[in-house]
Amino acid sequence: MVKVNFEFDWGTTGEIQDTGFWCLVSQDGVASFGDWDEITAAIAQRGVEAWKANIGQGNFSEPLIGRRVVAYHYRQDHKEILDRAEYGFSGANEWKGTATSPMPPENTVVVSLYGYDPSTYTPQRARKRGRMYMPTFGATQMGAGGVLASSTQQGWLDVTKNFFNDFTSALDVLEQPSLDDTHARPYVVSVAGQIATKVTHLRVGRVTDTQRRRRNRLPEEYIQAPINT
Repeated sequence: MVKVNFEFDWGTTGEIQDTGFWCLVSQDGVASFGDWDEITAAIAQRGVEAWKANIGQGNFSEPLIGRRVVAYHYRQDHKEILDRAEYGFSGANEWKGTATSPMPPENTVVVSLYGYDPSTYTPQRARKRGRMYMPTFGATQMGAGGVLASSTQQGWLDVTKNFFNDFTSALDVLEQPSLDDTHARPYVVSVAGQIATKVTHLRVGRVTDTQRRRRNRLPEEYIQAPINT
């Protein structure tokens, strides 16, 4: 398994915001065991390029600056990093927020990752879903009542869906053309349950406040969409 970590500088404070997800690397549906230095480098580059191409800078606060994407290839038990590569948000891939009024850090858009259709029942479902906390977004994203407007909520679902669909397209493994049909597909990993489930659906809610007491007082509504698998 590979952990893909997206890092962002928060202005000049020295603080780092990060988010990410697990993925399984396969070639035509068969696990790839090639040159992991090259594969992790290709995954990190794809992460930067897919983020730059699909995640709008205007949704995020001005102090937020893309730093790098790091891909960590873990041992099967997830206890040791075997290979590591990174790729920076620089040059043509420079990315930074442009919204002038940031939300407080306890507010974030949460993209839920599901290994099943959330509208249906599946066994052990708690071990087949995860969350991706997006970086600090701009206040203009908020609607009335302290929640995302419906159109804004749909926009977040659309851009994250496009991001994942872009990310899962075939990698360009520069030094090994024979691996160019290799894919890195997002997974939800439960170490305790020893379960890894391919992400098939995304879900985005309207409530962005992560503090439980306030969050529970706000009406929540979810929308969802499938992604390429």
